[in-house]
Amino acid sequence: MQSEDLLKITYKGINYSLKELVEENNTFMKSLEIPRELNLSPSSLEFVTLGDFGYLIALDKFRHLYGLLATARFAATEAHKKLHKSPILWTSGYTGQLWIRSEFLKNAVLWYNSCDDYLLQIIWFAFDFCDPNTLNTPSKYKRALKDCRWESLIKTMEIRVEEPNITFLLDKIQEFRSQVAVKTVRDIANSLKHHADLYIKDLDVQPDYVIQSYKGFNSTAVANRPLDIDEAVILLQELHKVIVDFSMLLLNFIDFRAPFIEDEDGIIHLDAIRGKTVYKKFFINN
Repeated sequence: MQSEDLLKITYKGINYSLKELVEENNTFMKSLEIPRELNLSPSSLEFVTLGDFGYLIALDKFRHLYGLLATARFAATEAHKKLHKSPILWTSGYTGQLWIRSEFLKNAVLWYNSCDDYLLQIIWFAFDFCDPNTLNTPSKYKRALKDCRWESLIKTMEIRVEEPNITFLLDKIQEFRSQVAVKTVRDIANSLKHHADLYIKDLDVQPDYVIQSYKGFNSTAVANRPLDIDEAVILLQELHKVIVDFSMLLLNFIDFRAPFIEDEDGIIHLDAIRGKTVYKKFFINN
């Protein structure tokens, strides 16, 4: 008998060997694929020569998004893992393991939710929702990031909804933001940020009473939402795919190679560059 078969764990009525636990977690991790295409090279001389600093910023944002997805994937994989090596004593049963998993889950929720900001910023800078030439100090860049909001972006696009490229992207944005996984994880992240914690089923104990006041207060209004850790991990798995799909759609829609004319050998000549009105699907500021 192999040593990994000696250890058995029963989890939610299912018996696992150590080998099966490892294989299950490896399968989960492999399902969280991150296309290498998103890991774009650092800002290059090509875009400096082009003078399109909105594209320059968007290119860097894709690279940062790739790193953020990798961090979120690691946390989600560790939250999925049912058995962690740790100094936690087993006198409390599975509670210690559940606590470790819940800490990784909280991180995964926050990191995946942060991807939304990077996707927004990619669109914002790639299509010049602000004039990149005004970003000449760190404070002005930070001000531009504060102005960068989905509501503002969508409102601006709706003014020019008769343009096919804007209509296409606007539909894809609304489709992405209406996904159940996107909205649910956003709600969980907000609960985590504003309540400072999450109520994990089988780990935390919620009060078994309700406080009501004749003035209208009800304690259920401030209670944390219950969360099953395994259901939450599957939700993150779904969200990962939604984010990756939308990221790849954006990458192909922007097309960072479009400004450059390649010769028959695939070599770019910087003295032959297409105009902004040709290579850019649309832009808000000239």
